[in-house]
Amino acid sequence: MDLNAKSYQKGNSVFNTLKGYVDKLDNFTSQSWAGVDVVQGESYTSKTLELAVQTGKGTESQWSQIGDAIQYAMDREINVTIKFID
Repeated sequence: MDLNAKSYQKGNSVFNTLKGYVDKLDNFTSQSWAGVDVVQGESYTSKTLELAVQTGKGTESQWSQIGDAIQYAMDREINVTIKFID
């Protein structure tokens, strides 16, 4: 997530974007890819959202929104992993 992007500078845009990703994960139960069936409870038993952000970037408000999104995900039993990149 490019926290410097203009689209993430106002309002709750960071939270709303992450909430959308969490909602998609929450609603995901199964899918077939290249003839391989991925089924909840059989192929996987947990869900994780991986978020990559640049080291040292982001405002206090953006990090607060990320924290709120992590709590939102945890309430739905979805893990969040943050990876810092250069």
